[in-house]
Amino acid sequence: MSITTIIFEPIIPVVYQGNVITITITNPDPTLTYEWKPYNRIFLDDAYVQNYGTTFRLIPYNTQTFIVNGIDSNGDILAYSQIIIKVVEKPSYLLDNDLLPNEYYDIIINRDTKELRKKLIENTILSQKIIKFYYNQILTAYRFQWNNKNGTQYKMPWLTYIQVNNDSNEVVISFSEQWRLFQYIHTNQQRNGFTRSNFAYLINIVNSIYLEKPQKVYLINS
Repeated sequence: MSITTIIFEPIIPVVYQGNVITITITNPDPTLTYEWKPYNRIFLDDAYVQNYGTTFRLIPYNTQTFIVNGIDSNGDILAYSQIIIKVVEKPSYLLDNDLLPNEYYDIIINRDTKELRKKLIENTILSQKIIKFYYNQILTAYRFQWNNKNGTQYKMPWLTYIQVNNDSNEVVISFSEQWRLFQYIHTNQQRNGFTRSNFAYLINIVNSIYLEKPQKVYLINS
């Protein structure tokens, strides 16, 4: 009995960390049931431990290998393949967009300062989460990196823009993404009356409302 090799689309899947990717089996045999099993489930949610179908939707945070079997009605494997889904680190300019609070996204992108101030004043809980994220989490990650210390991944404390677009339950960012985002924010502050970084714009407004004397944070000179 010969075993058919399963072909996928895309052939070589690559995705940014935390983004959604869908893998499709090309020309599937309608008489077979296709089973997707992770080679190593350590970095996966239980939802991805075993799945069936000709398409597979995944939000990976690490490079993953999946074993895919095509099984007939007798339980025999008639088709087989492995596929490696390569995960690459997301650039900071995308983090600066994707991690924004979803409910403020359009307001921030459009730089509607009046409306953003109104929303931030109304939602003090989210405003405090933004302050803690910036001053406690990513600033600490940046200082750790400078002192050659390792940090841990972090689960975003609000509903993010990318979370809604991915239709996912949570968003987790790596230690590297944390300190690189902080660095990006500070190297893209206001220039010629325009703040390039979305988070810098957001933090500046939050500071003007809640911090009488906003904390001054400087990048460490290399």
